[in-house]
Amino acid sequence: MFLSRLFNWINDIGREPTLKEKWVKELRSGKYKQTRNTLYRYADGEGGAECDPVSEAASFCCLGVLAAVIDPNSLKYPNEGVLESMGVTHVQCVVMNDTEEKNFNEIADYIEGASNDRK
Repeated sequence: MFLSRLFNWINDIGREPTLKEKWVKELRSGKYKQTRNTLYRYADGEGGAECDPVSEAASFCCLGVLAAVIDPNSLKYPNEGVLESMGVTHVQCVVMNDTEEKNFNEIADYIEGASNDRK
């Protein structure tokens, strides 16, 4: 396990992280407070769906974190094709975040292990 991770780390030096890797890193970063049932929520408790800058939002669902990674100046629901390219679906993300109430680290673990090799 250690040698495998070391080998992968050496191979990744100088490579630009993928969107999936950036999303997983941000979910684990501790920068985002988690919310449920909305893409993001303002400090006053109001939820949002689109077009508000990250700096104004107080908390995010896992898809809100992805939206912030994609474009921090315009939070919009990520398109299903983007999610599928990372091996997950919108429904899976919503269920994990809102229904199962998994924390960002648990969701990041799932996303990291998801394969986009669907046949």
